[in-house]
Amino acid sequence: MTKKQKVLNHLKSGKSITSMEAIKLYGVTRLAAVVHTLKKEMHPIESENVKGKNGTYAVYKMYFTGTHKYSQMAIDMVSCIGYRGEE
Repeated sequence: MTKKQKVLNHLKSGKSITSMEAIKLYGVTRLAAVVHTLKKEMHPIESENVKGKNGTYAVYKMYFTGTHKYSQMAIDMVSCIGYRGEE
């Protein structure tokens, strides 16, 4: 299983992940790059910057329909376009 797939599975399980966790759990040293690739593949991932005692760091998590601030807008756009699925 690739590191990208490990991160994706982690996020799909409903857990968030930080760079430090990605290094410790999966040996992923460039989590932002992995997340960028997953987003380009249309996986619904959002990031949040959190202030810690040693500075600010990113926390990544996957959102599901209706839980993200832009999800309703995306649903409306799909409705407007008239998406019919794969034929």
